[in-house]
Amino acid sequence: MGDFSFRLSKLICLFFLLFIGFVVKGQNSNFINYGVEDGLIMSQIETVVQDNKGNLWIGTIGGLSKYNGVSFINYTQKDSLSEDWITCSFKDKDGDIWFGHWGGGVTVWDSKKEVFIDKKLENQSKFKLITSICQDKNGVVWFLTESAELFSFNKDDNSSAIYELGNNTTKG
Repeated sequence: MGDFSFRLSKLICLFFLLFIGFVVKGQNSNFINYGVEDGLIMSQIETVVQDNKGNLWIGTIGGLSKYNGVSFINYTQKDSLSEDWITCSFKDKDGDIWFGHWGGGVTVWDSKKEVFIDKKLENQSKFKLITSICQDKNGVVWFLTESAELFSFNKDDNSSAIYELGNNTTKG
């Protein structure tokens, strides 16, 4: 009797495994790829950030594309970007979006006025590629360059400062 019940339990397990295999399917993932032919300004993407309205801002080596879920709007230096090659992006606590550039420029998208502002911070970055942007609890925006130099921009008084090896060396 023991051999029969063992075979019966194996048969029941096999039935359930086959039944579950037919009933339960793997997770389906749907991906949509967008490219230049769909309106993206350039196919080499460096950074993506989402604004408070749900738009995706896509920084490329040839400009900036804003995607609203339906279509792209493209921006370049002609639209007040510091430069076309965007290397990083960051949305601050006010909903403004900051873009770092290859040549050390910084552009901010003022979300209230809906305009780009070239902050003209190339001297602070020493014309080095901006690798990352963040904001501290006081609202000061911080930038790191490829040569590990750090500088900040205070939105309250439009002042900037350069920091080297722990020293505050320059105020601007």
